[in-house]
Amino acid sequence: MRRRCARLFGQAPGAGTLQRALGRCSEQLQSVEAGIRSHLQRAAAVHLDETGVRIQGRTRWLHVASTATHTHLQVQASRGRPAVEAICLLGTLQG
Repeated sequence: MRRRCARLFGQAPGAGTLQRALGRCSEQLQSVEAGIRSHLQRAAAVHLDETGVRIQGRTRWLHVASTATHTHLQVQASRGRPAVEAICLLGTLQG
C-alpha cells in the first residue's frame, strides 16, 4: 500500500499512518456495520455466499451476506456455519 501511495502521490506515508487511518475508519464505521448486521438478521431472506481469497499467501474466505439493500462482507479463516456464527450474522437466520 505504501508503494502504491508513493507511485500515486510521489511520497510514501509514514509507517504508522495507514494503520492509524484504518483504525480510525474502523471505529467510525462500527455503528454502520451494526445497522447492516441488524437489518440482515431481521430480513425475511438473506443471500449468503463465500469465496476463497489469497491473503499473504494463505487461503481465507470472503463471506457475503446481502439483501437487495444491504451487504456485509467479512474475511474469515474458516468457512461455512462456524464462520457465519463468528461474524454474528445468524441472529434469527435459519439454516
